[in-house]
Parts: sequence; C-alpha cells; structure tokens
Amino acid sequence: MKRSLFIALWATTLVALATDGLAWLVFPGWWVRVLIAIITSGGMAWWCSRVVRRSMDTLEDIALSKFSKASETEVPIFRMFEPLAETIVRLSSEAAERYNEGVQIRLKMESVFDAMKDPIVAIDSAERILWTNQRMRRLMARSLSGLKVGHALIETIRDPEALACVRRAMETGNPAKATKVLLFPGKTFTVNAIPMIDGGVVVVLRDLTRIEQVERTQREFVANVSHELRTPLTSIAGYVETLLEDRRLGIPNSGSAREFLGSIARNAARMTRLTEDLLALARIESKEHQVKPAPVNTSVLIHDALDTTYGFIREKEAVMDFGPMAAEMIYADAGAIVQVLSNLIENAVNYGSTANGVRIVLAVDAARDTPGMMQFSITDNGPGIASEHLERVFERFYRVDQARAIGTHGTGLGLAIARNIVEQHGGTIWVESKLGKGSCFSFTLPLAS
Repeated sequence: MKRSLFIALWATTLVALATDGLAWLVFPGWWVRVLIAIITSGGMAWWCSRVVRRSMDTLEDIALSKFSKASETEVPIFRMFEPLAETIVRLSSEAAERYNEGVQIRLKMESVFDAMKDPIVAIDSAERILWTNQRMRRLMARSLSGLKVGHALIETIRDPEALACVRRAMETGNPAKATKVLLFPGKTFTVNAIPMIDGGVVVVLRDLTRIEQVERTQREFVANVSHELRTPLTSIAGYVETLLEDRRLGIPNSGSAREFLGSIARNAARMTRLTEDLLALARIESKEHQVKPAPVNTSVLIHDALDTTYGFIREKEAVMDFGPMAAEMIYADAGAIVQVLSNLIENAVNYGSTANGVRIVLAVDAARDTPGMMQFSITDNGPGIASEHLERVFERFYRVDQARAIGTHGTGLGLAIARNIVEQHGGTIWVESKLGKGSCFSFTLPLAS
C-alpha cells in the first residue's frame, strides 16, 4: 500500500513537470503557458486526491476486516469463562447456605448449654475464653473479676487446682478432673476438663456445696444416732449374757426362754456391729480423721488380718489358699489396712460357694499397671457379681443380692469403709467378677521409699 501510493505520487509529479516544460517550449505566449500550468496543477491535484482517497478506503476496509475477525475470535474466549462464573455463583450460594446452617446449629447448641444447670466455659489453646453458657455468666457475675470473653481464663478462675486440671487436659489430650475446688468462699465445685480437636478445652463445673451439706448432715445424724444406740445395746447384751450364764437366775439349759434369750443376744451383737461400723464410717469420712501411714511389711499385715478372721473362717469351714505372697515394705496405717483386709476376707467367706465349699485365695504382689504400688487380692468361688452392680458395690448399704444378704447378717458398710481407707492412702480399690465364676477384690498401696 505504501509503495503503490508513493509511485502514483511520483508519476503524477513527473507528468506535471513534463507538461509544463513542453508548454514553455511549444507555446510562445506567456498567457498560454500560465493557462497550461493551471490546468496541469489542477489535474495533478485531482489525481492525487483520488489516489489518496482510494488508499484510505483500502486501509479502512482492511481495518474493518481485521476488527471483525478479532471480534469473532474474542467472543468464544469470554464464553469459556461462563461455566466458571456459574460454578463460582453456585459455590457461593452453597457456602452461604452452609454458613446459615452452622449459625442455626450454633444457636441451638448455645440454647442447650444455656439450659444446663452446670456452668460451662470453653477456652482456646492459648487459655483465652471463647464462650460461656448463661449459668457461668450468672455465677461469675458475683465475682469481682467478672467474665470477659477473649481474656485469659486465669482472670476469671484463679484456683490453682482448677487451672492445673485445665492444663493437664490440654497437654495430655485426655479428660481431666479436679474434685472439691473452692472457687468462691463457701462454694465447692468439681472441675471436668474435656479437650477439643483444635487444642482448646471445655470446662464443666458442678456445684457440690448443697450435696456436701446434705452428706455432712447425714454423717452427723448417723454418728449421733449410733453413739446414742451404743450404750443401750451394750446394756442389753450384758443383761442377756448374764441371764444365760448365771444359773442362780433359774434360766433352764433348754426351752423357749433360753432360745429367746439367744436370739436377743445374736441380734444385739448384730446391731452393735452395725453401730460400730456406722461410727467407723462417719469417723473415716470426716475431715478430722486422718490415717497415720508408716513403713510396714506386707507379711505383718497379712498375719494380723488372718489372726483377726481366724475364728470366723473356722466357723464357716472355709478353705484359705495363698497365691504369690511378696514380703515388701509399704507405707500404710497398719490398723486401718488390717480392717480393710478383714472386711474383704469376711465378705469372701460370706459370699463363697456353699455347695462346693467356701474357698478363698489371698495374694500379694507388685501391681503391674501402677509402678511403685503393691496389690492385695482376695478371690472367692461364689456366684459372682453382674456387671451392672460392679460400680455400686462400694456404696453404703448397697446389696447385690438382698435375699442372700439377709442370711449373711452383714452391715453393708464394709466395702464403703474399705474404699475410704484405701483412697486416703492414695491407693485404688476395685472388683472383677463374672457370674458363676466368683469375684476378686483388689486394692493397691504405695511402696515405702
């Protein structure tokens, strides 16, 4: 295009110069020469304008054709993004729906937590408060520190035992529990810390103040009643024994009178054992009672316990077998542990198999699951205990078989007393049993360092 236009312009210029030169040579008059020059210039101008106009038209056609081709190629490119745009719109809509569902679920969960009677607080991995339920907010409203979401938990709960429980759950990833935590004056709580997936912890507080007051009242009532019953029972037992042994009183060696007096003596002795056990349990559960552990050999404890229960074992014609009998020094209150062993041996004799003969196995060995502890085990060949009763056998007055318990004349307090004594020593007591295969009661005590 540039070359054609350049040639046309040069050709027109040469033609004009040639015409002017010829006019100067051929025509002598000046006016003829001027006229020819004007005509030649006008023709040259008309020809140049035509050439330029045609060139511009050609350039315009080329530009339009290129634009149309470019438009045809650009439209499909934009259309390639339409599915992506539709997908983005759909995903954003679904995300909005999921967000709304999450908000609804959170509101429902908050309403559930607000309806709970126990105070609940959730903290993140940095021990900052994330949220609390309404009960917790009400509880902390009476505190001078108050409750501040986003602030450190220590600004709200300052009890060292509670904070240690929370940190233990956070570090180990396992639930942790702290009992009898004093968060406010006169208010006692248990603290349950449950770890979350993101590293935080949910803390559930349970108010034990009212329960402790009721239990303390019950213990005081039982202790007072038992103490008041001891004196008349002692008198009854003494008078009955005198009537049975003093021949001068004229009680015949046989007959209904002696039989009735014997029944009175047996029941008075049973009530005396019950009152003694009630007083012992009240004394053990009270804060004033403290065990006095000291280094003692396990063989000494076993010997004293067998001496205490020898007459009872012989009366029931029970057979005593022995498993591993490790003689080790442990840290324990000898009198209290002898009472625990005696209670467990008497229970094993009472609930042993009467059809095949009562057989008991006593063993003392190192605890496999808890290093630094010695394990005592008493196994019987009785009917066993159903699984639903295993967690409750250490409760006061709880009986697995009420019908059989009447025949054993037990008080229902022996296992409760044993549990309290063992726990005061820092040990654990438990039972393993299957129906028809007997029961094994075990407890652990710390080794003397």
